[in-house]
Amino acid sequence: MKDYIITKTLDTISENIEIKDGFRNFKFSIEQKNISKKEIISFRKNGIEYDYKKKRKVDWADKKYAFLKLLQKGKINLYEYKIKGSYMDGMKQDDAIFYYIERKGKLNLIVPTRFYLMVKRILPENKKLHQMIKKREYTYGDISLVVKYFNENTKI
Repeated sequence: MKDYIITKTLDTISENIEIKDGFRNFKFSIEQKNISKKEIISFRKNGIEYDYKKKRKVDWADKKYAFLKLLQKGKINLYEYKIKGSYMDGMKQDDAIFYYIERKGKLNLIVPTRFYLMVKRILPENKKLHQMIKKREYTYGDISLVVKYFNENTKI
């Protein structure tokens, strides 16, 4: 599948595009001309879809809007947000990965320390899923399986 960009005017551009992954940012150009990320609502690069979303900030240097990697699409969507390693206090930091669950157009940042409570609040319909998480059959590391289970086994 070809890479593409979808603009706010709903134009799909797939010819002569270049998408570069920068530090906490993507850079776009069409036929050697830069295009603002604010003009883009989604794009696909190397078969992976990204959507431009307003989200909860994960640290002081983060921005409210960012391109989130779509991991799963269904009744609820799962997004990944990766911050590339940086130098803080003179030390190299590892990449950090954050997950967001989107339900009814609202993004919810999922954190490991409150995983069960967040899933229970965001996905109240599936009591069996709550029990599986409570019994530690699913943990934060299994977030992709939790979303898949919910999408396949919940009637909403």
